[in-house]
Amino acid sequence: NLFILTGLFVNQLDSAVDLFIVGSLNKEKLFQVITELEADLGREVNFTVMELPEFKYRKDMTDVFLYGIFEGKKVVVIDDINACGE
Repeated sequence: NLFILTGLFVNQLDSAVDLFIVGSLNKEKLFQVITELEADLGREVNFTVMELPEFKYRKDMTDVFLYGIFEGKKVVVIDDINACGE
């Protein structure tokens, strides 16, 4: 699994996303948590969820979106797949 905070969480408001998640999870619960977080913050939280095969494919392709996250300001919360090499 991979969980990265970026965007509003690191004061980089021009970021494409605020949360980036790779892995299998309960999307219904995630939407519930995001909705609660948005209510607490008083603003929309942009997030992206990918399954591991899509992530690996896009990383191998040097996907611009992914590398924008990797090279930008971020807080890596979980990196079980060693995606960030940190």
